[in-house]
Amino acid sequence: MRHRVLPSRSRLTVRRVTLGVLKDELGTSIVEFALVVTFFMTVLFGVVGFGHALYAYHFVDHAAKEAIRYAVVRGSTCANDANGGSCQASNSASGTAGPTSQPDILAFVQSIAPPGIDPSPSRLNVNVCGVGAGSTGTPPVAIPAVNCADSTPTFCSTTPNQPGCTVKVQVNYTFHFIVPLISLNSIPISSSSEMVIAH
Repeated sequence: MRHRVLPSRSRLTVRRVTLGVLKDELGTSIVEFALVVTFFMTVLFGVVGFGHALYAYHFVDHAAKEAIRYAVVRGSTCANDANGGSCQASNSASGTAGPTSQPDILAFVQSIAPPGIDPSPSRLNVNVCGVGAGSTGTPPVAIPAVNCADSTPTFCSTTPNQPGCTVKVQVNYTFHFIVPLISLNSIPISSSSEMVIAH
């Protein structure tokens, strides 16, 4: 079978038509690429932003549980344990010996904040009831003791940190998105935990 050779004029026409079609497809490909990349980047930034929010929520939940455990083993009788037990200054987040206090629990929560969590007081807030008031600041300012109203025995109102008294820790964190596509101002994240002082 023999192939027919096109006259030179026909070859030029085929080339022009082919080049014209390719130029049109190139423009279409660029538009499609721009749409797909925009959608993909939006989804990617959304996953990163909400993943960071989930990370912050996990920290808040974990911090409330760990802070309550920290408080219940540092009650008013913890010094009776062997060698000072958990009441030693070396076991305290704030460096003070004796039963735990509100500033001590705040220092503990701030000390366990992982990278990516801002532990500054404007973003991380800890509310505690059922422990000694303690003091904070320079010069020290007394913090009034707060009793946990629900499920607290009556003797706890005069002597906080007693074994059998209820301690409640609520950790609040103001979360800000780090990605530019999500324009929510902030999301308040909160978790609380409650236990009875062991010793």
